[in-house]
Amino acid sequence: MPEMTAHLLAWPQWSRKDDRGLARFATPLASRWLPLPVSRFDLSKEVGWQLQIVKAIYDALKERGIRYALEAYHPSQAMQTIRTPPEILDSPREGTCLDLSLLFCGLCLAYELLPILIVIDGHALAAVSLTHGLRDWNGYRPGAELFADGPLVEAAPLRGWIDGGDFLAVECTGFAQTTQLGGSSAEKPEARHRTNGVLSFEQATAAGREQLDRPDRPFRFALDLAVAHYGWRVEPHPLEPLPGAWVTNIFRLLEKAPAPLSSNLKVLDFERLVENRTRNFVGRDFIFRAIDGLIADTEFEAGYILIRGEPGIGKTALMSQMVKTRGYVHHFNIAPENIRSTRTFLESVCAQLIIRYQLNHNALPPEAAQDSAFLSQLLAEAAQKVDGKPIVVLVDALDEAEDAGLTPTANRLYLPQSLPKGVFFVVTSREQLDYRLDVRPREDLYLRDDDPQNLDDVRQYIRNFLNVHRDDMTGCIATWNISEADFVELLTAKSQGNFMYLVFVLEDIRTGRLSPETVDNIRDLPKGLREYYERHWRTMRNRDQERFERIYEPVLRILATVREPVTVSAVQEWTKVEPPRIRDVVREWRQFLNEEPSPSGEPVYRVYHASFQDFLAEEGMGLKPMHRRIAETALAKIPGFLTQNEESRD
Repeated sequence: MPEMTAHLLAWPQWSRKDDRGLARFATPLASRWLPLPVSRFDLSKEVGWQLQIVKAIYDALKERGIRYALEAYHPSQAMQTIRTPPEILDSPREGTCLDLSLLFCGLCLAYELLPILIVIDGHALAAVSLTHGLRDWNGYRPGAELFADGPLVEAAPLRGWIDGGDFLAVECTGFAQTTQLGGSSAEKPEARHRTNGVLSFEQATAAGREQLDRPDRPFRFALDLAVAHYGWRVEPHPLEPLPGAWVTNIFRLLEKAPAPLSSNLKVLDFERLVENRTRNFVGRDFIFRAIDGLIADTEFEAGYILIRGEPGIGKTALMSQMVKTRGYVHHFNIAPENIRSTRTFLESVCAQLIIRYQLNHNALPPEAAQDSAFLSQLLAEAAQKVDGKPIVVLVDALDEAEDAGLTPTANRLYLPQSLPKGVFFVVTSREQLDYRLDVRPREDLYLRDDDPQNLDDVRQYIRNFLNVHRDDMTGCIATWNISEADFVELLTAKSQGNFMYLVFVLEDIRTGRLSPETVDNIRDLPKGLREYYERHWRTMRNRDQERFERIYEPVLRILATVREPVTVSAVQEWTKVEPPRIRDVVREWRQFLNEEPSPSGEPVYRVYHASFQDFLAEEGMGLKPMHRRIAETALAKIPGFLTQNEESRD
């Protein structure tokens, strides 16, 4: 169970006259209280993944010991109190049919399903698409057009979708325990066939479909929650004081941006990064509290919050988690992918601001990327629209942004020197680098490797990894004759507070690359990320030095040199290594490389993390010979260039 923020918010009452407003009570943040034992990313590659995840959500809820409850008292018949996810899942663990259905729909959104909230007379339930996912919310799918202008008010389309196999109805009281549905309720679908007070998943889906045929429960309305959140812009209520947050999936909002703004949105390329860096995210509450405290500080009305830390300490993961949970406008500078230009930053962030805050601009002006004037204008316009709420923009890895061509006094990315009241930029950078950020006011936060709070997060990361990979790791640890508690402490010390070290070393232990056969004593594990790289490099070289220097080294150095992901054929052109051997390198060094599909479908590769790129730049010959090789290959394609160059030298 993830650690929860102590300061949770109470939700306002729902007005029964506000059908649309009911969508505000279905929040994907409910998943913080109910992590699933299955991976959405793994299942999404399988046929019928939607049904598997719906069942996993239902079964997980059934195991929580939630009790069916009556509606909480409110003196006005026109208002209803809706319980929050922590009230249902944590304490007091109870909910009405409406509470439970909204919770279920919020969890479906969190796991990228398409849920519909169904309200009939005196009851509520849910339906979930079995053919499409959240990423299709605005695409072609059955019945989407019926929700374009408001709630669905006819039951017939729902019955047709369910009977046709496009949707699955779910009786959400089925996962809540009750023995009190007797008397006049005894013959209602939610009351029958309960065992130990609950319904099985199959019974709940049958009961859900039956509800739509009850003459004593006429249909009132249904809400497509994705359309409500992203199309109608009915934003879910927050669960905790997250300043300036957009708590739905920001990528689903941005991916349907109209042209020409959509062409400026580099942000959609960041979704894979955010998914990857948050998959095993833990802790960091001390940094979140510090950021939120500064934003709430009345003496810090606007400005920059600079988070500084060494490579691998988790700066990008921290920013990714804020994108995922708060939906902030954001930009990631990624040197290995050559995403580092000022133009890309300005165009992407300006387009995001227009879409996120519904500003009155249909396109970016030609001068938008020439300086920060248009960005500053948009920030001022957005600040006027939000009625005093903070606006937060995230900029990751400022040190990786290009600075060539900037005047001596210009900030990297042309970041404005001052910001409108209520606007905050959260920026990350490495320590000890000239990140070119002359702004006022500015507050610095430090992620230090030896900070006790950072080390506590390291320990939690290790424990989580052991729990997730219990079957593999128990045996691995036992072979070194060390207790689990001692293993956690030893690896914490060896990591030197660096999460990238843990990513590599824990996976190496799990897969057997690090074992008593390769490291006699576990206390001889490499210490720190640099030593890990050095040892791995040396080990691979010593296996077959001639092959390593002829095949592995040039391929890896090229992949660390290129400014964007490249294909195997491009690597072959620069290194003259045959494609099968290049694929051998990719396979054996997979943990250090990212593989992505190109527009043509051919995989492209790059170095995974800038810290490994830094290591290769400093190790041995460095990367300069590879820069020359790439340049010479390009020049050789210019007819007569090399011949003319040789003649001029003669």
